[in-house]
Amino acid sequence: MLRIVINYILPIVALTILSKEEYLGVIYAVIVALSLPLLYAVYTLLSKQDGFIHSALGSLMVAINGVLLLLGGTKSLFIAKEVGIPALLATALLVLIILRHPLADFFWNKIFKADALLQGFTERGKIKHYHRYRVSAQLVFLVSLACSALLNLILGVMLISGAPESPELVHSVGVFQGVSTPIIIATNFAILLGGYFFLALKMARSLTWRFAEVFNSQ
Repeated sequence: MLRIVINYILPIVALTILSKEEYLGVIYAVIVALSLPLLYAVYTLLSKQDGFIHSALGSLMVAINGVLLLLGGTKSLFIAKEVGIPALLATALLVLIILRHPLADFFWNKIFKADALLQGFTERGKIKHYHRYRVSAQLVFLVSLACSALLNLILGVMLISGAPESPELVHSVGVFQGVSTPIIIATNFAILLGGYFFLALKMARSLTWRFAEVFNSQ
């Protein structure tokens, strides 16, 4: 809960409320929004807590926004950044899938009992089914990244506005972060949960296993 407050809620409050001239103003509000997750990431690293990766990612995203705001980034640049990150990840995953690189199977191996499934499908002469399900799992994650890019584009066009370095732009970026983050998380959760649930159900039926037996218990 503390991680969410520091990495998500407080930076948004700084950008949307404290950026007003009667409070901190644009520059100091951006500095506050930038420093909170950064300091928390350093704290989690030094104290060897488990949340360092999440804090570091939160710090990175806020840092990019902060640097763009301080350097006079435009609306188009912010939208390009929000769309570009998931689009680049989707492109990288697509390349890995085409090249059949083992990294493309990262979530497949994490979520499902890959070795047991391979053995089960091989014993039943359904090896093609195994690879079809494996690629389908890769494509589910690819779709979630593509949807993130599309939603960021739509929300960015709708919500981000204002001239470079203006309070309006800073405020709109904060509003965008506050609106887009829960929408993206909920959408990705629905896509991944629905996609992997459907694949697990199909694989369990094909192997005559119990539904829970296809999942990795580790």
